[in-house]
Amino acid sequence: MGFKNHVRRRGFDVEAYYENSRSVIATQRAFRTRFALGRNASVPDRKTILLWTSNLRATGSTLKRKSPGIPRTVRTPENVEAVRASIQQSPKRSARKHAIALGI
Repeated sequence: MGFKNHVRRRGFDVEAYYENSRSVIATQRAFRTRFALGRNASVPDRKTILLWTSNLRATGSTLKRKSPGIPRTVRTPENVEAVRASIQQSPKRSARKHAIALGI
């Protein structure tokens, strides 16, 4: 199944969730009917449906939110020069320790 199909199914699921008065069971039934799935075919579970609706409300998309992760520093000429000077001054120090010392 392609990416567009997944997005389309997620969109349907969120729409069905609201149309069915926020009922997860009714949403699962509508999903099964809409996509002609058999009785034992897997459908999105409660947690998934609620996650998709929560993501849609928060970001306008059902896709995963990007984690903040480690903030990246900018590769400026000043930073490059600071790293170069630090390495020349202490060539045996590890890259991690240079980064900690420089705060980048």
